[in-house]
Amino acid sequence: MRRWLFCAFLLALLLTIVPLSVTAQPESNANEARALVAALNAWRIDLGLSPLSPNPILERMALDQAQYILEQPQIPSGAAIHTGRNGEDPRARALYPRYNWPVYGQPEQLVLSEIASARPNVQGAINFWRGSDVHNRTVSNGWYREVGVAVLPYRLGFVYLVVLGSQPNVLPALADVRSGTLYLSNETYPRGRGDWIRNADQIRLFDSQGRPLADWQPWAATVMLPQTSGDSLYVVYKAGTAEAVRQVSLRPQDILLPQYADAWQGSVAVASVPTSAPTLRATSAAMLATNTPEANPTLALVPTSTTAPIIAGATATTVPTTSSGSSSAPSGPTVTLIYTPSTLTILADRAGLNLSGLVLTNGTTSIRVAALQAQYIRGTIQSFGARDCLFVTIDRAITSPTASCGFTSTTFYEASRAVWRNDFRVERNGEVAATCRATEGRCVVPMS
Repeated sequence: MRRWLFCAFLLALLLTIVPLSVTAQPESNANEARALVAALNAWRIDLGLSPLSPNPILERMALDQAQYILEQPQIPSGAAIHTGRNGEDPRARALYPRYNWPVYGQPEQLVLSEIASARPNVQGAINFWRGSDVHNRTVSNGWYREVGVAVLPYRLGFVYLVVLGSQPNVLPALADVRSGTLYLSNETYPRGRGDWIRNADQIRLFDSQGRPLADWQPWAATVMLPQTSGDSLYVVYKAGTAEAVRQVSLRPQDILLPQYADAWQGSVAVASVPTSAPTLRATSAAMLATNTPEANPTLALVPTSTTAPIIAGATATTVPTTSSGSSSAPSGPTVTLIYTPSTLTILADRAGLNLSGLVLTNGTTSIRVAALQAQYIRGTIQSFGARDCLFVTIDRAITSPTASCGFTSTTFYEASRAVWRNDFRVERNGEVAATCRATEGRCVVPMS
């Protein structure tokens, strides 16, 4: 009887203790997580891409996977580090009910990827990803606008796990208040069917109380921050009748760039700026319809007679071009292709040209201009900015075009896809617009 009672007591004790040991999980290192997001944002800005905005769902995904990795006898290598508890990949996990990451019309049209590294510090992780082609291409993908990061300690440093993604109608922005710069994003994912905003071509800014700071103006990758009080402002993106609203924090502790480390060191958590925003009302009292997934509380704009500062848009500076393989240059608008064995630069001779129908092909391989990472330019593929360049490189040591560019959007390609290394043709909306010689290094494509 005593032995039975002792076993019963021991069993009860184990039932009390075991759940505690199973449920106790390490938490992400907040300062390391902020530093990692800041480093990724600096990397993307250098590439001409928009910064990433922290998202709590992606953060949860990252933390869950990082915790699972640390449960293994050793850190998995290669693709195994992204395999979940049930043998699933990150995209499959994203559709689980606990995450339910939004898709672009159908489950297979989901914009999400994951990178990971076990390194002593943030710079070690960044160096590893920069040196890896697949990781480099993930970070430099213009489709991604949001991010979730988990940083968990292990015996040799930290496990850094990053989930990148985008969702319809969520266009983040980031304010660099010290330089007076507002970084804007845009929707560049070309697939899926739905009524979400695509390729915003106009923006308007409102202060934290819903008062207009400027009139509608052309979308630009960066704009000057207007003078405003309060700790946030709102950006309204517009494409035709579709609109999306984003709240942007102006507090230094929420700005995840390396130069703000003094402000966010020791804060409670990585800032996840909410995408919910008031339904703004223009000075004409016309309602601005918002397409953000979250509920929008009503907030009327306060009419003001004070002249709002106008933020400078793109300057339509003409870029001179020359004709290739022709005795005279086309009289209408043109797009010039400048290429070397390692790089291709695409630029227009005036603002407002629609490049979405251009395809470069050598018969076996094609480059669709609409699929290039053209998010971070002063305009959109449908209304390209003068002196903006689409730059494609197969050499990661070459990151700047030889042409004179105001803004550059960079895409890294594999050598096997460099159609310009041989003679190729340029098709416009399915018709041949130009035949280009590899040896000439320059080709002019008429756009009229």
